[in-house]
Amino acid sequence: MAKSVKKLKFQRIIDFNLIPKKYFKQLGCYEPDDITRIYQFGMLFTKSPTTLLFVAIDEGKVVKGFLWASVDIVDRTLYIRAYSLDKEYQQTGRENLEKARNALHEAIKGSIVKKKVTWLTEKPAAFIRYGGKKSKFTLIEFEDEENVQDNKPDNEQSESADSSGKD
Repeated sequence: MAKSVKKLKFQRIIDFNLIPKKYFKQLGCYEPDDITRIYQFGMLFTKSPTTLLFVAIDEGKVVKGFLWASVDIVDRTLYIRAYSLDKEYQQTGRENLEKARNALHEAIKGSIVKKKVTWLTEKPAAFIRYGGKKSKFTLIEFEDEENVQDNKPDNEQSESADSSGKD
């Protein structure tokens, strides 16, 4: 049975080393090298006043997850970079998301930031189910030429091979 996030407290921190690596690993979107760089260079992120980093702690002050966000000063929006909780707290749905949003709103109280929270996710249906909506913006990615060539459909690769000028 899932535990309620209501008993968790979000404590702002400035050191990624206070976050157990298992919470980054369970997100599934970070390669091991990415996680190493986050811990290695984390203080560069947290020195910025626009970075918000929290650990979720239980009543015994044991870390049960983390929340990492940044503030875009131009559009006055909070952007969630990562949110990860112990599996025992993950089944609480809307309550889970509200807890994170409330921690962020408390951190920015009195600032110029709107109460808009933007979340980048591979699972939009889960967020929409709990009141989120799709953004009017679409994320576009560019990869280096080496990777783009490898990802072309077979017919495009054969066309580029045929266009070498040889008959």
